[in-house]
Amino acid sequence: MYLDYRQSLGSGKLRSRLRSFTGFTDRHVVSLENYNSLAFPLVGELSLSVQQNNFLYRVNRIGNTPIDGIANRWNLTLGLVYDLGWKWY
Repeated sequence: MYLDYRQSLGSGKLRSRLRSFTGFTDRHVVSLENYNSLAFPLVGELSLSVQQNNFLYRVNRIGNTPIDGIANRWNLTLGLVYDLGWKWY
């Protein structure tokens, strides 16, 4: 399950996605993930990209070992993006 939000901010673009999943293999885990990106046009098709991601995990079991814990992770990425207009099919 995921939610996707997109918004134009003047000359920039904001995109935020929230995803959630549950795993029932050898790990019993629930994950909530949030991906955020901002794109600011610079020159022509060249843009500055800022991406910030958040991850929250709730783990109940790994293999036959019961575990009670919550983990949090986040990261920030800055980069340059050049749009060639390619399409993936």
